[in-house]
Amino acid sequence: MYLWPIFIKQTENMSRRISGIIRELDSLKDILTYSCRKYADMPAFYEKNTDSGKYESVTFKELYDYTTALGTALCSALNLKGKRIAVISENRYQWNMSFLAITCGTGVVVPIDRALFPATDVANLLTKAQCEAIIFSGSKKEMVEEIAPGLPFVKHLICMDEVEEMGNSLSFWQLIEKGKALIAGGDRTFIDAEINNKELAILLFTSGTTAGAKGVMLSHHNVASNIHSFSSGVDFREGDVTYSLLPLHHIYECMMELMFLYVGASVAVCEGLRFIPDNLEEIKPDILVTVPAFLEKIIKKILYILEKEGKKEVADMICNHPEKLSGLPAEEREILFAGIRDNFGGNIRLVISGAAPLNDKSREFFQTVGISILVGYGLTETSPANTLYHNDEFSPVSVGKPIPGVQVKIADPGVDGNGEICVKGPHVMLGYLDDEEATKQVLDSEGWFATGDMGFIDPEGFLHINGRKKEMLVLPNGKKVFPQDIEPLFSAYPVIKEAIICDMSDQPGKEKVGALVVIDEDYYANIANDDQRDIKALINGIIGEINEKIAKYKKIQGFKIRKEEFPKTTTSKIKRHLIKWTD
Repeated sequence: MYLWPIFIKQTENMSRRISGIIRELDSLKDILTYSCRKYADMPAFYEKNTDSGKYESVTFKELYDYTTALGTALCSALNLKGKRIAVISENRYQWNMSFLAITCGTGVVVPIDRALFPATDVANLLTKAQCEAIIFSGSKKEMVEEIAPGLPFVKHLICMDEVEEMGNSLSFWQLIEKGKALIAGGDRTFIDAEINNKELAILLFTSGTTAGAKGVMLSHHNVASNIHSFSSGVDFREGDVTYSLLPLHHIYECMMELMFLYVGASVAVCEGLRFIPDNLEEIKPDILVTVPAFLEKIIKKILYILEKEGKKEVADMICNHPEKLSGLPAEEREILFAGIRDNFGGNIRLVISGAAPLNDKSREFFQTVGISILVGYGLTETSPANTLYHNDEFSPVSVGKPIPGVQVKIADPGVDGNGEICVKGPHVMLGYLDDEEATKQVLDSEGWFATGDMGFIDPEGFLHINGRKKEMLVLPNGKKVFPQDIEPLFSAYPVIKEAIICDMSDQPGKEKVGALVVIDEDYYANIANDDQRDIKALINGIIGEINEKIAKYKKIQGFKIRKEEFPKTTTSKIKRHLIKWTD
């Protein structure tokens, strides 16, 4: 068993990156009160006005006024003090307002995946959580009103897009006006509410099947401590513009946006996936928070454009010989890569990637073109961040070192040091909702959380993840194969859109390493004239090249080509439990 050493040096290194002093954060209400006063006239959010077609700002003062009014109405007009309230919506600043209005003095927020389908799955989660109110966007009104009659515990439906009460739905904005009137009359129920930062404040459901989804219980202390620890190690700056791309019901994006408000940065809201290029050009963000799937797609696009423009040599150096570019003077690098940065709006300084592993080639790409890349490792149960990787502390394929206050150990390591990753700290969840047995299985009496991820700690103290314990293949000879050791190698081949490693035998005790592959049809069509091999022969050749790069026992023994992309979560994680070799 490896226990992470005391990380005095880690903390000292991190402190040098801080722009000013990062203040202590006791609860999420501190963000609402302190940040909204300190940065009052600065933009907190940018959101596209559908009428004008332009991004418009919401200041920190407006955020405070709207949120306190909504919180006051929820407490005093709707009597929801201490109750659980669901939020179902696409990303928009009213989502954040609702989150803060619920957690900072009203009750417990229950974020629900807006893409969850069918409606009965949403109803099941609302039943598990026993929510007494639902705040939702207009796009979800039909679904909410369809399931509400079967949920007798739900007392209030609140629509973000109704300007006045309509049928069974209350108007979000009328509630805010009611709250303003209550505050003007002396009602300070919400404003003066005391926060117990160790009690349940946020209830999040894991992205398994709905029947198996666990309710993760988080407190103010869990999330606030994580925000403080993470931000103390990153060069965030007041006035930074960030781009909101990932769904807010996911703790990764939710924590990031709270952290940006905490440090005085603004969040620009994504209109939708097809609008990302236009949004980046309009907003010109300093920081982008995203997932590897998005970054890998945009890298492929950039390299393809370079080749089309006759700059194949530059693309080759970026991908295969970055050392040839590292010696160039800063001014020359700035000019050379200006066009690449323009794909991110032109002002991009920092990219933060999480929710899934980022392959080493993608990391090298950003380092080469002069964009800082941060990779974090976290889980819903840990609020979420455990470790952080900076590109000035390069360690191939690692996920970095623990953020301040977090301890990491490897349980029951084998001779190679691999074992289950366990973490401990103030960010670890309270437990699973109404499931003491499941909580005991992952959380011991000393506060160590068993992540279910397998990995090791290298001699320099970097944490490496091999994959999920349940995804590990145990071969007949006892050797263990982790899909994550092999899958990143496919990213070097643009003709492969995505690939996963799995058992091709479907016979317990007779596991064989197989690959399921999805082809990039557009790319294959472009190279078909130059490469006369049919697609199966082409993939077989690629498999052969990959097998030359890995240990003999890990070699891929067969492959299948899928026509459809793998099913994914809303953060682009592949739903492996839905995929079988025999499909």
